[in-house]
Amino acid sequence: MKSLRIALALLLVIAVTGVVFAAPIKIGTKNFTEQFVVGNLMSILLEDRGYDVQLKTGMSSTVMRAAMESGDLDLCMDYTGTQWLTYTGHAFKGESQRR
Repeated sequence: MKSLRIALALLLVIAVTGVVFAAPIKIGTKNFTEQFVVGNLMSILLEDRGYDVQLKTGMSSTVMRAAMESGDLDLCMDYTGTQWLTYTGHAFKGESQRR
């Protein structure tokens, strides 16, 4: 019984230490209304779930992308069109929804 108490105490210490020393989740947004709203909603949701959050707003696409690649941001939202054209090297060739 004593070894069970020691094991439970050790698990509790490990769990609490992990929460205390966990790095905050860094969220980035671009510099316009839709991005501010979605970034704040993500921040509220994560904080409500007990996470420490740092919200960085007003970033350009290229700055935000560089921050994601370097690990300075953990989470951001971007548009598939921006990703497709800016970062994957694809070119717009006049595609449309019409066939």
